[in-house]
Amino acid sequence: MKKRTRYTAEFKTEVVLKVLREEDTVNAIASDYGINPVMVSRWKKEFLERAPEVFASGASDAEKELEQECQRIERLEQKVGQLTYELDWVKKKKQKSGNGSIGTADELIEHGNARISVRRQCELLDITRSDVYREPPAPKLLSDEEL
Repeated sequence: MKKRTRYTAEFKTEVVLKVLREEDTVNAIASDYGINPVMVSRWKKEFLERAPEVFASGASDAEKELEQECQRIERLEQKVGQLTYELDWVKKKKQKSGNGSIGTADELIEHGNARISVRRQCELLDITRSDVYREPPAPKLLSDEEL
């Protein structure tokens, strides 16, 4: 059994354009290329049905898919940048806390940081937000009578 031949889009276009230019009859063109005339007629019909798509306004499916992929890549690049910034920030904070120059959770957190929220900073440093906002209890003064 003979395997089915698959023709490229360029080949089909070449054959159909010869038919449309009426360079020869459909049967003659088909025999020149060694294909069935019914197939050539089918290609011509499909070509003429899809011709308006060439001049259609608006983005094609491929253009829409390309735009979506570009947006996805942009989001991923933004995420990589954010994670890199956070990693550098955490390394700096861990280094400071390891040196003993910063002691409390509130001193580790940068409240004015526009790129990392307080919530995210707490997650990165593995501390609770209540540690950041809680005021330490005031030392209790003992009166002379209690002593």
